[in-house]
Amino acid sequence: EVSPLLSRLALDVHLVTDEDLVVDNNVGRGQLSADLRVQGTAAAPYLAGRALVSEGSLLFIGRNRYQVESGVLSFTDPTAIFPDLEIRATTRAEIKDAAQGAADWVAQVSRG
Repeated sequence: EVSPLLSRLALDVHLVTDEDLVVDNNVGRGQLSADLRVQGTAAAPYLAGRALVSEGSLLFIGRNRYQVESGVLSFTDPTAIFPDLEIRATTRAEIKDAAQGAADWVAQVSRG
């Protein structure tokens, strides 16, 4: 059961990065800038806005390494904190391997 206090506590926090955020993990390495809002309630928060992935950032999908040309994470769903991804990246791989790796990565990300 959700606390009545958390349900009544409204959120409206604006987050803007002055400098790029550095990401370095098993999924990728690079930088991104963001203009986001945390909204909703403390019981049901959501994220709105966009984050831009810096050119030259790297994504690791399966055994392949992709260099990002451009990337945008758009947070538009008020029921969840799950972005729409629009990423343009290049790699040197066979098409079959790249497509399977991308499908596996999307499945992994969607499972959280």
